[in-house]
Parts: sequence; C-alpha cells; structure tokens
Amino acid sequence: MQAGRRHLPRFWLGLQTGSPLADVGVLSELLRELTQTGAAIGLETAPFDGTGRVDEVVSAALRASGVQQDNVVVSRLVGIVDGDAARRAALLAEFGPEAVTVVDETTSSCLAPAFVEREAVQASETLGRPLDLLMVVNPEDFVVGRINRSDPLKAGEDKQKWDSELRGLLRDSFGRLNSLCAKGVLGGYGVSSEALEMGAGPAALHPNTITAAAAAAASKGPGQSATGFLRCVAMPGNLVERRAWRAVAQWAHDRSLGLLLTRPLTARDPTGAPLPLDDGGSSHGSEDNYDQVRAEAASWFVPPAEDEWPSDYSEADRADVVEAVEFMASFLNQLHEALPGYTSPLHWEKDLATQVAPVVRDRLAEVDETSASLIARFLDAYGRRVRITCQRRTRQVVSDPLGEGGLGYGATRPPWPGVRLGAEEPLQDFAGRWCGAVVQTGEADGVVLHAATAEEAERMLAAIQSATVAAEDGGGARQ
Repeated sequence: MQAGRRHLPRFWLGLQTGSPLADVGVLSELLRELTQTGAAIGLETAPFDGTGRVDEVVSAALRASGVQQDNVVVSRLVGIVDGDAARRAALLAEFGPEAVTVVDETTSSCLAPAFVEREAVQASETLGRPLDLLMVVNPEDFVVGRINRSDPLKAGEDKQKWDSELRGLLRDSFGRLNSLCAKGVLGGYGVSSEALEMGAGPAALHPNTITAAAAAAASKGPGQSATGFLRCVAMPGNLVERRAWRAVAQWAHDRSLGLLLTRPLTARDPTGAPLPLDDGGSSHGSEDNYDQVRAEAASWFVPPAEDEWPSDYSEADRADVVEAVEFMASFLNQLHEALPGYTSPLHWEKDLATQVAPVVRDRLAEVDETSASLIARFLDAYGRRVRITCQRRTRQVVSDPLGEGGLGYGATRPPWPGVRLGAEEPLQDFAGRWCGAVVQTGEADGVVLHAATAEEAERMLAAIQSATVAAEDGGGARQ
C-alpha cells in the first residue's frame, strides 16, 4: 500500500523485540480483530537489537492471519542501534565515526547511508513484499551524542558543523531511499524524532532540516515530489504535551506531509519523566496504606520515657539511641513533606537509589530488627503513595484548562468540548478517546500505540474509534 499522507492508517501498533505482541499467534489473531471493520492498520517495527526478529514475526503473522495485505501498512524504524560494546565496535569498524555516534552505554545512532539502505532492503526481503514506510528515528541523537562528549566550551561552536554533517547524512540516506522507492522496493520514508519542534534549542530538530535534506536528494523521477518520496514525520504528542506538535502539524499539512503521533498514552513532565496513568478515578488508591504505616513510624521513632530505658544503658548509650531515633523521625518526616513535589515515580526511584538508600543503609546498623522492618514498610508504602499522588496530578493536569497542576504546560485541555475526562474514567481510556478526536479533526494523521497485551490494544482501538467530535461543538476544524 502506498504510504502517502492520504493513505496513512489512523491506528498504528508499535512492535519491538521482546514485546508480548511480537508473537506470531498473538499478532495474527490481533490483526484479524483489528481489520474486521475494513480500516487500514499500521504496524511499526523497531528491531533496534539488530536481529530482525520483529520483521520475521510480522511477515509470518501477515501470512497466518489471512487478512488482506492492502489493509496493513508496515513501517520500519532505523537509526537507533542497541547493543553491547562489541556491536558498537562492529558498527564503527564498518561505517566509521563520521556516521556513528555513541548516545549512551547501550545505544548508538547510526545514520550511515549504506546502513539505512541495507535496513530497508533487508526489511522488504523479510516481509516478502515492499516495505511501505521507512522511518529514520531520532537523527538528532547524532548531534546530541557529539555535544555530550565534547568540550563544553566548544560545543556551541561545533554544533553548527555537526548540524551540517547531519544534513549531509540525511541527504545521502534520502537519496538512496528515493532510488529504492523508484525501484518499488520501498513505498516512502519519513523521520520520527523525540526532538522535532519549530524552535532552535540545542537539542531540537527543526523540521526544515528534514525537508531541506529531502529536497537536496530529490530527482525528477516518477512519483517524486519536490521532497522526493518523503511522506511523513512523527513525534511525541499526547493529551498533556500539545503545544510543540501542534505547530509541527500545521507545518506538515502545509507541505502535504503526514504527521504521526508517537507515545500518545505516555505524557511526560518537563524533565522528560513519564506521567503515570491510572485505572479510574476511584480505584487507583485502593491499596494505599501509607497513612497507617506513617502513623506507626511516627509513634515508634520517639525516645523512650525515663522509666523505659534498660538499666544497663549508660548515658552515652542513651545519647546514641536518642540521636538515631530523632534522626529517623526527622528523615521520614522530610520524605513526607517532599511527597507533593513528585510528578513522576521515576523521580522517586532516582531519589531512592541515590539519596534515601545510602542514608538508610548507614543508619540501619544502629536500629533494631523491628525498626528496620518498619522503615522497609514505610518506604514500600511511600513508593505506592508517590505513584498515586502522581496519577492524581496527571488527572489534574489533563482536566485543568490552564494547566495549574504545576507542570508548566499551560492550555493543556483539548479544544473539543466533546472530549472531557470523566470522574471515574481511566486515563488510559480518556487518552484513547483523545487520540480519536485528534485524528478525526485532522490535526494528526495517525497515532502509534505500544500496548502491553492484545487486550489492551483492542481496548485502546475501541476507545479511539468511539471518539466523536460534533461539528456544532467546533471540533471539525484544525486550529
């Protein structure tokens, strides 16, 4: 199926190696369920581990499902490479440091044109049919990786050079992909970026960089536009982070390019940490025993009364106990006071590992077994309360038209009166309805979901399909 903007499916299912859905039996049954309405379904594969197993699963599932091939559009992500030092060394040896950037300990960015072309050809061969869409993912990592490993005093000066190198790599990669499209091996290509925005921040990827590279690579062959076979761009977009992608949406539509929204169910706060969803307004605190455990800790960590001290305790022993007890009481109280400040459980997990655990380990040697057990119970209950607090914060943010949840987004409420968060509605379902409203109004052409189970994928698709925006409510026009 041609993967131009008008042919992009509204619903895409993201598949990675190790995903529960990356199973031939599960995926083939899911494809039969999702294509019953006759609407096209998109499959996005991300075999960043280099094994190609996800492509093999998709190929086998398409055959086993018996669905009409034209109803399934297959997209492949390329550019990010996961793996150990040996795999990174192999990439560097084959393509050189000019095209490979080390992003972190386990991830590299490879934009070598030969690598991009090879991935497209291999994916088509594995599928046994032309690949519909190849998406170059997070090309900005090529520059960011270099900035992170450069002299900070020279990073700003060198960024212009790295941006130029990035445009050259994209141009050469797009040129090879245009040739594959002209030969019928590939339907089209695009770019998926976590940093796509109209601004000019140090880590931003301006969409004009993409179209400039595509225009430089284009020829006047059949089927090519001024930007060759460039079909679409993809970026994060969800019910909280709206402002960045809406500007890109207008840019894309003005150029007849498609826009796909990735991680529409996983909003993030300004630090990049994920905001947790919940199972409904009244159920997400049902297992919370934090107040009870905190009360037990408060009553336990107090110095003994004068007549409760063991007779063999010296004044020095008493002083040590009082110091330890008062320290733990103060420490747990500080944690309690910090509770409202968390926006994501990820922040607490980081604090637990870097700040809380070292202190607790240092002090546990000074307390008895009962105290140690109570501290462990407190931290466990505290972690659950952090998640509940963050879930409630997320509900507040998506319900508040001014974004007064403290996350600094502003104007987070969608402009469609028909899409409102119900008091008992799970945020997951609300996000699905919001996705449906977005594609129905034409602000985006599709959404890419990463579901943990087939049941979750079906539930989310049902929520998307059930979303309706009445024309009289002003939901039919893109703003």
